[in-house]
Amino acid sequence: PLALGPGLSGKHNERFIRIWGPDYATVVPGSIHDPLSAAMALEKTDSVLPRVFQSCGTDDGLYASGLPAKAFFEKSRFDYFYGEGPGGHTWDVWDYWIPKALDFFLAGNEALQTGKSDSI
Repeated sequence: PLALGPGLSGKHNERFIRIWGPDYATVVPGSIHDPLSAAMALEKTDSVLPRVFQSCGTDDGLYASGLPAKAFFEKSRFDYFYGEGPGGHTWDVWDYWIPKALDFFLAGNEALQTGKSDSI
């Protein structure tokens, strides 16, 4: 199995892969593990679309890989929120965005429901 991080090996790594799919960096576009392709396909249906919250630190190594999703969702029918700010793939960034994501999904914050971007 793939090595996904410190302490995540063996049985735990296999469980992670079963839940989330392979390491996202190795996902083949259009495969069942590609969430952007799934969202594009879903938007073409008459299905009720889920709300989508995306945030990232601008110093995060994953920042650039999230920009295609941002471009798609901003033009889509999805109820979408995007936020970014300084920082990397760290708890400082996540601690800032997690409460905002909870508000967004629990419909408790009208400012986040506008689909407007935000920054730290």
